[in-house]
Amino acid sequence: MHSHRESYNATVRDAQSLIDTSPSETATIIHDIFATHGITDDIIEQIITSLRASPERHLDFLIDFHHKEARPDCNQAWISAITLAVGYFVGGFIPLIPYFIADAVIVALYWSIAVMGVTLLAFGYVKTGVVRGWTGADNVVAAVKGGVQMCFVGGVAAGAAIGLVRVINGGAA
Repeated sequence: MHSHRESYNATVRDAQSLIDTSPSETATIIHDIFATHGITDDIIEQIITSLRASPERHLDFLIDFHHKEARPDCNQAWISAITLAVGYFVGGFIPLIPYFIADAVIVALYWSIAVMGVTLLAFGYVKTGVVRGWTGADNVVAAVKGGVQMCFVGGVAAGAAIGLVRVINGGAA
């Protein structure tokens, strides 16, 4: 998010410098943007005149249509951070639930693996359904494949974590 804001601010500085130092170049840029859409030269000249009359709109136009930059959302970083934190907490807590219920650790381990498998399958299915849509045989098949893929990737990640723990502990887990 910080790098996006820095990139946006650099683009604003560049566009403002271009407006200040080269009005003919900015006019050419604006002309080229509208000419590709079949707008006549006399209308384009009116648009250029109108944009020059309002420096803020002129700058916004160049940023939006020439540089194709979107203004960074200040709340996006917080929303992303909270979403990640909640996701990691829930994703880490779900496989621990069997350990609170089962009497034996090995039984809790097996239940934990099963619960995580079902959770990953459901998550992958829902994620794919949200992205692709819920109706149609192709989307249902893709959602099932997305669930299986998520389950497989999660299983590989869990296996890698177990392997890493065994390596760190010298072969004993």
